[in-house]
This record gives sequence, C-alpha cells and structure tokens, in this order.
Amino acid sequence: MSTAILLSLLGILISLVILIVGIYRGYTPIAVTLLSVLVLAVTSGFSIITTYTETFIGGVADMTGTMYLIFVCACVISEVCEVTGSTAVLGNAIGRVFGPKAPILAVVIGMALCSYGGLGIGGHLIMYTIGLRLFKKANLSRYLVPGCIFLGAWTFSMTTPFSVNVVNYLPTQTFGTTPAAGLVPGLVGGLVMLVVGLVFLTTYAKRQTQQGIGWEDVEGDDEMGEDEPVTAWGLIRALIPIAVVFGTYNFLSFPIAMSTLSGSLVMILLNFNKFPIKKWLGIFCDGATKGVAPTLDMAAIAGYAAVVTATPFYSWFIDYLGTVDMNPYLLAILVATILAGLLASGTNAVVISLASVGNLFMRYGSMGYDLGNIIASSPCPAVSWTLCPPTAPSTPCCGCGSSPIKRPISPSLSVPV
Repeated sequence: MSTAILLSLLGILISLVILIVGIYRGYTPIAVTLLSVLVLAVTSGFSIITTYTETFIGGVADMTGTMYLIFVCACVISEVCEVTGSTAVLGNAIGRVFGPKAPILAVVIGMALCSYGGLGIGGHLIMYTIGLRLFKKANLSRYLVPGCIFLGAWTFSMTTPFSVNVVNYLPTQTFGTTPAAGLVPGLVGGLVMLVVGLVFLTTYAKRQTQQGIGWEDVEGDDEMGEDEPVTAWGLIRALIPIAVVFGTYNFLSFPIAMSTLSGSLVMILLNFNKFPIKKWLGIFCDGATKGVAPTLDMAAIAGYAAVVTATPFYSWFIDYLGTVDMNPYLLAILVATILAGLLASGTNAVVISLASVGNLFMRYGSMGYDLGNIIASSPCPAVSWTLCPPTAPSTPCCGCGSSPIKRPISPSLSVPV
C-alpha cells in the first residue's frame, strides 16, 4: 500500500471524526461536510476548487435528484396524518393494546407500523410523545424512548422484504428484483434484529429499575396531553392510507414517492370535511416544505461520500474486492458495512456499494436475488444505533434532553442516513 493511499485513508478517518463530532454537537451536516471535504482534498492531493465545484457538488446533485421527491412525498403524508390525528390514533390504539406493562414493545411496534406505511418521519414525533406517556405510567426512564423508536424505525422495518423504504427500494433497481426479494432470509434477519433489540432494551430497563432509575418529571411534561379515545372508524380511517402505501408499492410496483403520495391523497379524501380547501393546500405545502431540509442534509453527506469515492484509498479498496475469494453473502455484508462507515451514511453505502460493486455481485446469478436485501440490511442498524445511542441522555437527532416536548425529534435528521 503506497504512501498516497495511506495518507488518503488518514484523511478519511480525520474527516469522519470531524463529521461525527460536528453533527453530535448540533451543527448542520451542510456546514460540517464542507470542512470534512477540505480535509479529504488536502490529504488526497486534490485541487480544492475542483473538489468542491465538481466532485462534491456532483454528489449533492445526484442524491438530490434521487431523494428529493421521496423525502418530499414522505413528509407530505406524515404532515397529513399528523394534522388529521391519524398517527396519534394508531399510537394510542397500540398503547391501549400493550398498556404500561409493555411500553417498550408498544413503541417499537407502533413505530414499525408507521414505517411500513411510509410514515417514518412524522411517526417519530407522534410515537415519541405517546412513548413518554407510556413510560411515565410504567415508571421507566424517558431516555429509553429514542432507542425504542430507532429499533422500530431504523432496523427490521427499514430493511426487511416489503419495507416501504429507500434502502430496500434501491437494490431492486440494480438487481432487477421485487420488494419481496430474499423473502426467507430477509424475514429471519428482521426477526433477529427485532428480538435482539427488544432483549437489549428490556434488559437495560430492568437494570435501571433495579438501580432505582425511573421516570423523572421535567419542564414541558404538561404538554404531553392525555390519551385520546380510539373509535373503530377512526382506527380504520388511520389504517387505510397505510394499506394504500403498502399495497401500491409492493403489489402495483409504484415508486416509493408515488405510493406515499397516493396514501396522502387517500387520507385527505377520508378527512376532507375536517378542513376547508385552503387549509388542505396549506397542510400539503407545509409537508412538502419540511421535506427540503432532510433532502439537503442527505445530499450534503452524499457530496462528502462522492469525494471519498474519488480518493486513492477507495480506489484501492474496490480493486482489492475484485480479488477476494469469499462467500458472496458474507462479502456483501462486509462491503456494505465497511462502506457505511467510510461514507458516513447507510443510504450512501447502499447507493454507492451497488454502483461500485454491483457487477461483482451479479456474477453469482440467482444468489443475487438475496444479495439486495443483505446489502440493504447490513449498514443501517449499525449506523442508526451508532449515531443515535438508545440510552444516550441527549443527542442532536432525537433532542431528548432536559425538555423533550419543547425539543422534539429534528425533522431534518429524523430520517435514516
């Protein structure tokens, strides 16, 4: 390995530290990535001007084109469901089923249901508030709620077959498969993620209880409100858009954006009498506007990833993969996981690993049917649990510090990265 390759590797590691520390301290990825890219350019011997104006901005443009409509439509359906109270109805219904005896399971299942229905973004906000109510009744620490939300949103429900999620969608475009590709191993893998996550959170909660750590009231708790009554028609009305999103994506082969947009329109029709047309237009516009921030955050990190892929170390790494004689399933796991770390994003790892080494996996023929699901599953849980520790008292992405109601989950970072 040459000095240039080692120096570029050092630059990648330093830039990642800058990126992680900056985002943990609450700075926007749009600004932090600019500093990280400067480090990459210097350590790789690139022209700084060319790196910013061509490589970085090219990655930003590519990701914006890929994700813009997906994020905007996802935020629209989340906004519509939140304003109409449908997401709250789902959360309250699940809370009533499980009750304070199983608050961890209630939040995980509720968040997973939202994710499968394309409500991952708005679902975070509603399930966080409902989770606080359940955890207060069960006398459990509020700091476990984000872990439950991330388990339900960013692990099994994000990567298993039929999941309405971009990391599950992208491999189907490369391998020419369907959302149900790798059905059996995908479902088994998702079940393992769910069980292991529940065991960890439950064990940790019991340990805290034994240590006398439980619920503590903080300023803003009076804004949590009370559980609202759940009617049969209200629950059906909340479930119909989820069924529309799930069905149009998995059985009618709609793109994700069109599936979530269809669910939004159905939800509006079901609740049309609640607001005048002008109000509905405002709700639609508000949701679309909220989709811009996460798109730009994701695009900025994608720009950073584009510069990483231009470094000497990345080129050496990809060439090395072509010489590796390894079980393709294990190779897919290692590649996607390593790239998730190098590129600072699970979504980028999926996109770029498919672009960089997709042809390498295609040589395995029918085995490629399972590889898409494996690639989608490998980086996401590790990245989500690393960036958002389930027991962290305060993180930039969940805002669960001293005033959790006044500082809800940031819409700009409440999407999988």
